[in-house]
Amino acid sequence: MKFDNSSPYQLIDEGQYPVTILSFEELPNSYYKDGEPEHRKTRLTWNFEMPDGMTVIKFFTGKNLGSAKANLTKLVAAVLGKSPKELTDKDKEIDTEKMIGKKVMIKVIHFEDPEEESQIWHRIQSVKPIAKSKKAEDIPF
Repeated sequence: MKFDNSSPYQLIDEGQYPVTILSFEELPNSYYKDGEPEHRKTRLTWNFEMPDGMTVIKFFTGKNLGSAKANLTKLVAAVLGKSPKELTDKDKEIDTEKMIGKKVMIKVIHFEDPEEESQIWHRIQSVKPIAKSKKAEDIPF
């Protein structure tokens, strides 16, 4: 999300937040042209509900699980309460529809547009499971 005074979007403060996965949708990926592998032509946009119950933040992933560094792999691992390297082949067969309503922790960071110093953006830097010391139902949402 881009923030400026004329925008209806609000810049989210940096920090860690428990969020609920609301939905996802497939979108064409404009970064890849024809001739690229099929799985790279589509990406998923995940919508997370912030603790205030009003703010929705987007998170982009590829369509297929990949390396431990891939955003979708990190999200699936967070939902299952594991690290990306701990995922088994069976874990990787998760139905993305079943991830709706699950709770995860995100870390939000800010960065400035190098072209326009007045433009500040926020981005999800990481997605992690809810700490094992806390039960998901005890996290305020």
